[in-house]
Amino acid sequence: MKIYQFLIPIVLIVAIIPFPSPATESTFTDDNEGWIIIDHDSSSNPTAEAGVNFTDNDPSVSDGRLVVQDLENAWNWIIAPARFHGSWSSFTDLEMSLITDNAITQFNLRFFISDGSSSAWYEFPLAGTPGGTVLNLSAPLEESEWNVTGNWEQMITNVTAFFIRIDLNNFVGAEAEFVDRVALADGTEPPSPTFPVTFDTMLESEYQLESSVDLEVWKKLGQPVPGDGSEITIEVPLTDAPHRFFRARELENP
Repeated sequence: MKIYQFLIPIVLIVAIIPFPSPATESTFTDDNEGWIIIDHDSSSNPTAEAGVNFTDNDPSVSDGRLVVQDLENAWNWIIAPARFHGSWSSFTDLEMSLITDNAITQFNLRFFISDGSSSAWYEFPLAGTPGGTVLNLSAPLEESEWNVTGNWEQMITNVTAFFIRIDLNNFVGAEAEFVDRVALADGTEPPSPTFPVTFDTMLESEYQLESSVDLEVWKKLGQPVPGDGSEITIEVPLTDAPHRFFRARELENP
């Protein structure tokens, strides 16, 4: 019997697992990503705090947020860049993550979209939300859920404007909201993360991949696989264990 053993620390794996992102997303990791603020009849670039993640103070986490400060006594809007324009018909939800101003919220947050001839808005009832609350908001892209003027079906195939009214309090100069993410989501679940385990095989042999957290108790992973004289790679689901050992056990000839 041949045993091949591998020590694979999970902490080294997680950082390289790719998770699919929505087709259109802003996370403000490094800069404003083209978003601007419109307050009354003036516009300016919002401030992006790169390297700050308001949900996690861990300095090893590299993330950013869009800081939206209210400078005038008028509704404050942030305007999406042109890469959010186009057909939204393949998306299911419009998502946003933010942290509210430190004061109790007075007003609601509103999404607004248009194609130039038709328009629609969706409002989140945030009035009364405690200050400094982290919110993960999602608006379904269904006509029945929005306040629509004109032709929804036509508009959703050619969105030319996307605004967010983010003026949640009436404190000129002292109010600020922090936007962590805005995204169009397609409703699909990301695949479960896996890690590739590779081992050599011999022709006409059969192997059972097994894992253990202590080198004493071993659990089978999947079904036995036949060897063909070359390397075989098996995708192994990740777990919460801080580390795992793997071995490929050669079985008795069938």
